Amino acid sequence: MNKIAVALIDGYQQYISPRKGFSCAHRILYNDESCYQYIKRMFMEQDFSGAIQAARQRFKACKEANQTLKLQAVSREKKSKKKQDSKLINCCGDVAEESCECALPDCNNCDFPELDCGSCELDCSPNFDCCGS
Repeated sequence: MNKIAVALIDGYQQYISPRKGFSCAHRILYNDESCYQYIKRMFMEQDFSGAIQAARQRFKACKEANQTLKLQAVSREKKSKKKQDSKLINCCGDVAEESCECALPDCNNCDFPELDCGSCELDCSPNFDCCGS
C-alpha cells in the first residue's frame, strides 16, 4: 500500500501540481518541504496507518499556515495603505506625521481658499507648501 501511495504522490507532483498554480502554504511559511514531499517521506518511513495520520496532521497544519499567510498579506496591505495615506499634506503646509488630516483647522490664510481643510488630499512632496509659507 505504501508503494502505491508513493507512486500516486509522484504522479501528482509530476503532472498535477505544476498546473494548479499555487504552492504549499506550509512550505512557504516555514521554508520547509511541501506537504506532499513530507507525506511521501512518511509513507516511506512509517507504516500505512501512521503515514495517513501524519498526512491528516500535516494538511491541518497547512490549512493553518494558509490562514497565517493570508493574515500577513492583509497586514502588509494595511501597512502599505497607511504609509501612502501618511504622505498626504495638510492645507496649511504642515506635513501631518501619522495621518492625512489637517493639523491646523483654520486655513483662511491659505493662498488656495478653495481647499477644504477637512479633506486635504494633496500630494506630499518635500517642497510642497499650499499656503506659501
